[in-house]
Amino acid sequence: MERTSFSDQQTRNSVVLDFRKRSDRCYFCFYYLLGVVIVCQLIDDIVAGQGKIYSGEFFPWRQYLSVSTNLYWLVVTIEISLICCYFLRIKIQLTTVLLALLLFFDNLVSFLNHRLLLAIEVFVVGLSVPKNCEKPQLYWNLDLIRWQFSLMLLFTGLHKINAQFISGESLHNLFWQIENIGWRNYPTWLLSFLENKQICQILSILVICIEITLAFALNFCTTVKVSIFVALVTFLSFAYLVPHTWIFALQSTITLLVFFPEQRAKNIK
Repeated sequence: MERTSFSDQQTRNSVVLDFRKRSDRCYFCFYYLLGVVIVCQLIDDIVAGQGKIYSGEFFPWRQYLSVSTNLYWLVVTIEISLICCYFLRIKIQLTTVLLALLLFFDNLVSFLNHRLLLAIEVFVVGLSVPKNCEKPQLYWNLDLIRWQFSLMLLFTGLHKINAQFISGESLHNLFWQIENIGWRNYPTWLLSFLENKQICQILSILVICIEITLAFALNFCTTVKVSIFVALVTFLSFAYLVPHTWIFALQSTITLLVFFPEQRAKNIK
């Protein structure tokens, strides 16, 4: 058994901006699950009637987008073709670039933050592909996804540091709106819990602390496992409390795969 000095162990536990070697299986596990998110997003868009945004039936004030549903179905057809190429691993680098550009174009219509995040992840995952090597190799693109997701958590938390959010008003109004519109019928005990402004204030502060903490803790070997568990609970709670966010929760959960403990590149021979 190889002995590891205290200094090496300390370095391994403290470095955030490190590159990690991973197996091809690890890469393709994330690759295919990311593809599942793309498929789920496409199905959700069709069910939600995204074509009506293109035609101007939804959000008619966006005159520059009022074209035709034919354009939307053309986009859907191209996306399905690219998804097939994605799963069949046909020209991975070219396919991921085209698919990312299509998702980015579609996001100009829908203005969904997580779709932009999805486009970035799809683009980056194709920058370095497996070379049929039995030994673990550098997938620096997965590290880029890891850092990008960490930055997203960090700045999302920092963005919430304002008087309105910290006071709990934002969450209180959000839950009230969801309940009154009928998007979610909360259980009586949960509704009374969410209607309490003091509890909403505590939740608001807790959300900020969790997001900023996870941005760093997910990258340390000593805290990554606990952080992944906390992140899972947070994403699943978010998906339940706020309707129509399950795609983001699914995408975030799958992105946690790139944080699983791996040996650092210089420690693998």
